[in-house]
Amino acid sequence: ADPNFLTFFDLPLLYGDAKSALSHLHSVVLSLRTARKYFGDEKLAVGKNIRIDNSYDATITGVLAAFPGPMHLEFDLIESTLELAEANWWSNWWNNNLCTYLRLKPGITESAVNPFLAGFMDKYFGEDFQRNGNRLDLKLQAIRNVYFENEVRYDPMRHGDRGAVN
Repeated sequence: ADPNFLTFFDLPLLYGDAKSALSHLHSVVLSLRTARKYFGDEKLAVGKNIRIDNSYDATITGVLAAFPGPMHLEFDLIESTLELAEANWWSNWWNNNLCTYLRLKPGITESAVNPFLAGFMDKYFGEDFQRNGNRLDLKLQAIRNVYFENEVRYDPMRHGDRGAVN
């Protein structure tokens, strides 16, 4: 996640500083459940290292408070994206490995922004669209609706069933 992830989503930490927890290379924040799983007591996790993908160590810089309930973003740990800036695929416009969130200014709605997204796609993908004879487009969706939307391409997150809610 970007260094501002915790403050952007207003995710409270039990331990650590949300403003700086993801601001260093290989820094991670653990969920409460994961901190307890690996360290027994979440207070013992901060400052320790955890092995990632059996290839490198990351420093635990925070522990999240318990999740309030089911949500679109659920995870065991959050790692800083700083090292990804060096990866070849990171700046490739065809990279679909990430979920992207943005905050609109007060008074601006997704319906006001959506008409401009086709031009954005043309600017960065237009030549590829012409070459492939195919295009794809974007549309903004309010985060309060994401959890129940099951028809989203390239979204690996868990989704709920609106029909199951009373």
